[in-house]
Amino acid sequence: MRGGARNTNNCSALPILSGLDLMPRSRHVAGRLSSRAKMRADAVTEAPAMWTKLSSFWRGAAAALLAALLIAPAGTFAQTKGTTGGSQLETGVRPSPRPSEQRADPRRRPETRSHIDVKAVYQRQKDLIAEAIAGLAPRIPGQSNVYLISAAAFADQDVFIKEATSARQILDDRLGTKGRSILLVNHPSSVEKAPLFSIANLDQSLRAIAQVMNRDEDVLILFLTSHGNPGVLNVSFPRFGLRDIEARQLSTLLKLSKIKHKIIIISACFSGSFIPALKDDYTLIMTASRSDRSSFGCSNEREWTYFGDAYFGRALKETRSFTKAFEEAKRTIAAWERQQRFTPSEPQIFVGPRIREKLEEIERRAESEPQKPPI
Repeated sequence: MRGGARNTNNCSALPILSGLDLMPRSRHVAGRLSSRAKMRADAVTEAPAMWTKLSSFWRGAAAALLAALLIAPAGTFAQTKGTTGGSQLETGVRPSPRPSEQRADPRRRPETRSHIDVKAVYQRQKDLIAEAIAGLAPRIPGQSNVYLISAAAFADQDVFIKEATSARQILDDRLGTKGRSILLVNHPSSVEKAPLFSIANLDQSLRAIAQVMNRDEDVLILFLTSHGNPGVLNVSFPRFGLRDIEARQLSTLLKLSKIKHKIIIISACFSGSFIPALKDDYTLIMTASRSDRSSFGCSNEREWTYFGDAYFGRALKETRSFTKAFEEAKRTIAAWERQQRFTPSEPQIFVGPRIREKLEEIERRAESEPQKPPI
């Protein structure tokens, strides 16, 4: 199978126990031990002859004390792990477990935590966003223009920056977003040349595109690739304290932009859970998985996730139709997953009834343009 189903990893974030889960139980054991000790001590005072019960008490107390000692260090260490990577510093969104931040992972890039000047990168964001916005070409009158935001939200694995960058190139070349696309990336290799993917930068990018486009006629494509949890897209760059983005927050940002026609593509585990919050009559939504399923292919050495490979890397090179490409990608992914005996991810699609005419217009125009060689 050509680049299909080797070297894969489940893209879902794995839950762990935190110190807050363990410590109350430690305190409960200790409190129960103290109470029993007092009761036993009173019994000894009142009945000195009860040596058999006293002996039994000390054996029980010793066992309980040993259990408390075993539990307490585990809670302490789990609490330390829970604050690693800045996730507990994030406010406004519940912290989501992230596989590469919760345990040692050979795929991690150690340099993401060491050589980057976080303060300098933050100071550069205003200029980088301004440059990206200034680079947007003027709209072409008399037709529906297509704009793109392509975003890699997870810094510790190269596959996401590769996917966001390659998807942008394919959409630029085949569906008319060239000169009208913005790349937002969390990755150590891009901090000098591309804005970070953060809630603030996404908001600014949406507002900027809304100002240059015809919001009633033009179309926005928003592509997001990362790890995910139900209703949450993981946004991670160690030491930057970035916040995850929830489906309801993304919905709010899009509504505030007042962009009418939207194509939203999300490559992440559980990404189908975003559909209820984002769907409307003027929106096409495609996700890599069902709301309760993981997606695959997010290991560091890959060029694409399964969904990115099947949709952008293959199907969209054969057709200019967003929906036909999705159906072909879905079949391809199912075959790869069967071969690997994975639980099917079941990519999802929602097509708003008022977006169909706009999609057909874009696809007809793209088909009429000269064919470019495959990337």
